[in-house]
Amino acid sequence: MKRWTRWGLRLGLAGSILLGTLITAAHQVLALTDEQVAARLRSVPVFAITTPDGAPLVNTVTRGDQSVAVAEVYMNWQDAQAFLDQLRQANPDLAGQVAIKPLSLGEIFRLISEAPEGSNVPRFSLVPGDAQVAAARTLLQEQGQAAEEFQGVPVFYAESTQNGGGYLTITQGENQVIPLYFQQQEVQSLLSRVSQQDPSLANTMQIQVTTLEALISVLRSEDDPSLNNLFLVPPTESLQYIQEEFGGQQAAPGANPRQR
Repeated sequence: MKRWTRWGLRLGLAGSILLGTLITAAHQVLALTDEQVAARLRSVPVFAITTPDGAPLVNTVTRGDQSVAVAEVYMNWQDAQAFLDQLRQANPDLAGQVAIKPLSLGEIFRLISEAPEGSNVPRFSLVPGDAQVAAARTLLQEQGQAAEEFQGVPVFYAESTQNGGGYLTITQGENQVIPLYFQQQEVQSLLSRVSQQDPSLANTMQIQVTTLEALISVLRSEDDPSLNNLFLVPPTESLQYIQEEFGGQQAAPGANPRQR
């Protein structure tokens, strides 16, 4: 993803969607701390297969002379359910002792970042949905980029194709934020709303994709005030699943963004 330091033409749009120059702080802001990064990720629910005490199910992977405990964390609940269904066929006894549990991506990041050297905290493997990886690769291919090299969890956003660039923003409370989506169809839905209100603006926007891993690296390393305007939008279907299966008791507090 490009550095978030240059912004394009200021354009207004009814319905609290606009492409604009965001207000930056008057002083230099250092890269986000791990605690601040975790706070940014906390709104995003992910799904793990967990034991009755809430610990994630781990698999021992041998790498050279070392054995590493790895826990898979799924970006969507359907993949977690598919794994559980396979486990019921392969090991019914174990499958009867585990369940799908929503977790906060911020909590996973915090566990990793705070784990002391040599601790028994497992390594976490984020598993992106196949459909979104395919969508990311198709998007890159259409843009003439190396799609086969794409690795990681896709994150989609809308950027202006006009000279000077700029990113599509939405209103959250009293602030303008740059929404980053985990599903291409959700950013496409946003652009459809833009098209209904201002077709000329929508025609200047293009969906772009980066990876969650690259985004976290930027948050931890870049000295850029505009990073404070990035907002990871939790997938709607994940929030609906949590509401239906867990009565709204989310492991990702504040995961329902207010957009108006």
